Amino acid sequence: MKSNLLILIMTILTAIALTGCGEERPYPNAENCAPEAFEKAYNSLQSNRNRDAFKAECDAFNEHRRRTEWKFVPSAPKNWLDYDFGTTDYDYETTSD
Repeated sequence: MKSNLLILIMTILTAIALTGCGEERPYPNAENCAPEAFEKAYNSLQSNRNRDAFKAECDAFNEHRRRTEWKFVPSAPKNWLDYDFGTTDYDYETTSD
């Protein structure tokens, strides 16, 4: 009797645990988090929990991509022949003993 009750409880707990696993969220990447594809994928999700999670994951993905993308901008070239090397920001005082 105890083993049948244990099997029944384990079956019920497994069913409860797998209840939210029916719908898969799309993986957040550049393709799925683009504005047009995001709206399509977001609207295809039925669960509010999955919608919120997908939105948060895409927001994090886009923020990470925004922070790590950079473009090299070279500085303006300097003409070292016209540069005045004689001026400094320091006043050197010589003291003689």
